[in-house]
Amino acid sequence: MAANGGAASSRPLVTLKLAVDQQGAVDDRSEAPKRFTSSESLDAVHRLRRDAGAVVVGVETVVRDNPSLTVRRVPLLDGQQQPLRVVLDRNLRIPEADQCQLLSDGHPTAVLFTNTPGTFVKARAAELMLSVLGLPVMIDDIPTDTPEDGCPLLTVVRFLGQRGISHIMVEGGPCIARQFLSDQLVDRAIIVKAPVKFQQPVPSGIDHSVLRSAGLELLGTTQWGPDEVECWSKPGLEWPNGGVGNWP
Repeated sequence: MAANGGAASSRPLVTLKLAVDQQGAVDDRSEAPKRFTSSESLDAVHRLRRDAGAVVVGVETVVRDNPSLTVRRVPLLDGQQQPLRVVLDRNLRIPEADQCQLLSDGHPTAVLFTNTPGTFVKARAAELMLSVLGLPVMIDDIPTDTPEDGCPLLTVVRFLGQRGISHIMVEGGPCIARQFLSDQLVDRAIIVKAPVKFQQPVPSGIDHSVLRSAGLELLGTTQWGPDEVECWSKPGLEWPNGGVGNWP
């Protein structure tokens, strides 16, 4: 696919997408969750999902938004399947299947938790597996020496690479985004800035200094409708399809 190739190692290439308001915030505590970017931005996000073998989110995104994370606004390519939805969920707080699209809609999902000592999480995992019996849902643990820190992201990336995935899209939320950036695992970042200003902003904690500290450089900007889009990349990694504005 257009985004594949050129990663600094044999691990899957990682593209981060983050939408913010004019203050760099990702949400507004004064309102119920809703989309705040343009239709053009939403179309581009679906093209990006189509280019990815897996879409990764944290459990907070699932609890707050109950997303589907499928490709819907653009057609899949011939023979192409929906990307694997991956939920990073340290303590298995994901809602029950009848309240969660990712567990019940029949498209592939992996819920990854940490191998925490004790019986609660293991018992919850067994309960979840029974509730999704017959559906393409994987409930799996990611071994770690520090379960209190959540899923070790390099292990997650390698776990997905071992399953034949070469391009991962990190779609939410800000905590997961910051962790991927801090661990220097982001190869490309797409920051969508909508022309809105939240009343009770939830800061993303991600600005130019954070992106540069993650080893990224700003290649340029483009417009998706009224939204300004910053395109960041690891040095030496070319933007797909001939440059900024041509992908996704």
